Amino acid sequence: MTGQIILSCPFCHHRAEYQDAPPGSTVRCHECSSIFRVPAMKQRAPGTVVKGEQIRSRRKAKVLVWLVVLAVLAGGGWCAWQKWFSEKPSVHDRWADVKEIWPEDTPQGALQRFLLSWKEGNLEWLMEYTRPSDQPDPGDAEFADRLQSMFANIRLVSYEPPQEKPHNAFVMMYRVHVVGVDTRTGVEQKGSMSPRVVLEKTPKGKQKWGVDLLSATPRWD
Repeated sequence: MTGQIILSCPFCHHRAEYQDAPPGSTVRCHECSSIFRVPAMKQRAPGTVVKGEQIRSRRKAKVLVWLVVLAVLAGGGWCAWQKWFSEKPSVHDRWADVKEIWPEDTPQGALQRFLLSWKEGNLEWLMEYTRPSDQPDPGDAEFADRLQSMFANIRLVSYEPPQEKPHNAFVMMYRVHVVGVDTRTGVEQKGSMSPRVVLEKTPKGKQKWGVDLLSATPRWD
């Protein structure tokens, strides 16, 4: 038995007597329940208050480890973020396979991109290659319904290379045989279309070839 010792908690400074607490042992504070160590003592007078030593708990050690891990992850994330923003994002060219065969600023190029957009089922792309005067007003629900019935209810599956017909400097005529599938019934349909590709000025004053939407409406057998 080592007798009693008066210890002061290093956390809340509460003083209390502890029985059988040799130097180097750990005790729990009677007030705040913190655990601390009994310091080494050579000699002490009876009734002397001894200040306990703080010790690092496992919980605090775990917290420190997590703080180090988070700091490493944050540093790595910052480096990755900087690298991502410093590099120029690659832009996918959806017409990379056809731009050399059919340049975009030609009537054939505009028509081919129109047909390929329809085949992809992307009406937004398709409208990029219609003539400027066919562009709808924002929020035109009637036009949207008409476009849906013309090019979305039947999905384009394949088409023969467009055959050029008599034309002039500003209007190119073509004949195209198409095969489609009804999206509601799954029935295959064959038909043809005689689209006109017209050279018009855009609202910005630039000359552009675009497909006349009404003439591009297919006639199904």
